[in-house]
Amino acid sequence: MNADITSKRARIVADDLAKRLQGKPPELVLRRKLSTLVADAGYQRTSPAFLNELAAALVATSIHSDYAPNDSSLTSSSWLRLSLAPFAPTPLLFRSEKDLESFIVQSLGAPGMFHDLELIGRQYRIGNHVIDILAKERVHRGGKPRHVVIEVKRNADEAVVLQTLRYLDALSTRDPDTPVRAIIVTGPGGAAHSSTFADHVTSRYEIGWLTYEVTFNLAVRHIGTDHVEALTDRRTPAAT
Repeated sequence: MNADITSKRARIVADDLAKRLQGKPPELVLRRKLSTLVADAGYQRTSPAFLNELAAALVATSIHSDYAPNDSSLTSSSWLRLSLAPFAPTPLLFRSEKDLESFIVQSLGAPGMFHDLELIGRQYRIGNHVIDILAKERVHRGGKPRHVVIEVKRNADEAVVLQTLRYLDALSTRDPDTPVRAIIVTGPGGAAHSSTFADHVTSRYEIGWLTYEVTFNLAVRHIGTDHVEALTDRRTPAAT
């Protein structure tokens, strides 16, 4: 791939975005799939060289994005938000949904958000569905302990609501005598921006939505004459 051509095409894409944003309120946000930006440049697939040039071209045209186009966590189907105004710092998230899922499983029954739950199964199959985590309440005052569907998404994802409702329906159909509820755990902003969640929050199921951020503490220890810096990883889901 010719470097000069790649740079020129990246600038053309950035200039087109700048024209769409010019004269508009600074808070206006454009949403574009990464694959769309690549296609706008005349390429059929992404390449590190083009993504690097696109990231530089956006900076040169004073366009802010929530993620740099060359961010290694993005895929061709990822969405970018673009604006003339800077975005708030991106919260630190788990590297994968599997890591988030593992953290929650380890937290079941421990002091904290999931203290009253115990694990039934992980990647639990029911019919054609696979539930990330199926747990049950240890005690439920005034009735039978409920089964609890826990569905996790690394980022905020509105589609998770309908997905969770399908799981609850499947469990209720299989065992109508066992009450069910659900907990959705996503990155920040999920429930607050989900009209789907608002539509179904008063449905026949109890559905809670938790959001999380990953925080780190640096602890300095002195052992004899050696100086040791210990990095403590503390991940705490926060209810919204």
